[in-house]
Amino acid sequence: MSAPSGAPLQAVLFCCSLNAVRSPIAEALAKKGYGTRLYIDSAGLVKTERDPFALSALEEIGIDFTGDTPHTLDEIDPESFDLVIALSPEAHLAAAEQLRTTAVELLYWPIEDATKATGTREQRMLAYRAVRDRASRDCQEGEKRMKARVKLIEGMAFLGEVGSGHAMVMDGSPDIGGRNLGMRPMEMLLLGLAGCTAIDVMLILRRGREDVADCVVEVSAERAESDPKVFTKIHLHYRVKGRKLPAAKVERAIALSKEKYCSASIMLGKTAEMTHDYVLEAEA
Repeated sequence: MSAPSGAPLQAVLFCCSLNAVRSPIAEALAKKGYGTRLYIDSAGLVKTERDPFALSALEEIGIDFTGDTPHTLDEIDPESFDLVIALSPEAHLAAAEQLRTTAVELLYWPIEDATKATGTREQRMLAYRAVRDRASRDCQEGEKRMKARVKLIEGMAFLGEVGSGHAMVMDGSPDIGGRNLGMRPMEMLLLGLAGCTAIDVMLILRRGREDVADCVVEVSAERAESDPKVFTKIHLHYRVKGRKLPAAKVERAIALSKEKYCSASIMLGKTAEMTHDYVLEAEA
């Protein structure tokens, strides 16, 4: 398990809404996997008792968690942890507010609420086992997997949340019921492409000890006329600013980004004709 920044971890806190199912299951699994290498705890927004179905799901894999005491975020100081992992949308929002002025890193691993399951005991246990197995995979692979989640706000507007703890509103176009409250999903693909290649270019030039001050990437694209309306042509216009920047090195940085490093460019290039040009601007 690692923080988004790659910083070493000493203490990790899992949090969810009630500290009854998701966060104690994650805590128990992480303690089993990491032992004394990490200090691991869990908390909820509201104090309640451990869910017996959650305890049963852990007992099935040989973990006795009956002696653990539930906590709330108010009882545990989140600032004493290196990393807080929220497992429910409510906990994510609360943790983000508490941690916004701190250096504590926040991740969001959304896991379904097993308490909403109905039916026989065995049918309900299936939901709790699913939470246990999902938390187990996340604890084992969390540092390797990127995560994203969207939730309807109203109309065609969605709140997009990612594992690094950030959020953004997306909306559909007015002709399908959107209200222009946020970016279109396909626009975000282009934005991701621009950000990915801009970071590459800046990193390559800076590692080459070039005095680069600014990089702007403007993207224009065409889509197919019929569904699925994939991008068919994408053009990137780079404006790179710095002192005595060699054109050959800027060209090389852009080429390396396009052909080797920029995942977004290489993926989109499977369906679209990718072209680019650039302008060098001298820093005064």
